[in-house]
Amino acid sequence: MALNEKRWYDKKGIGKYIRAMKYLSDHERDKIVLELKNIISAENPEIMVDHVMEFSLYRNRWYDHDPYCWLVINSLQYADTRLMEKITEYFQSIESRFTMNIP
Repeated sequence: MALNEKRWYDKKGIGKYIRAMKYLSDHERDKIVLELKNIISAENPEIMVDHVMEFSLYRNRWYDHDPYCWLVINSLQYADTRLMEKITEYFQSIESRFTMNIP
């Protein structure tokens, strides 16, 4: 298993999408983050509020540099199976919007 496959989002099956988002234009990435937020809010609105204080000043990952993006992506770490199914379905429905190949 490669180093990047040990992250929580790989274990949840969305790692390739999270990594691919790094290479999108800001505009395209913002549209996706907004839709992810809408899905999260519809399924479990408390999940973002419950973990907002975990934002760290140590910023290593690409999405750590944008607090809104971080909040949405980090919230997925705590998503239950039903929410992850909806997130995965959404990512699969927009695969053509990614500019890089998704393995």
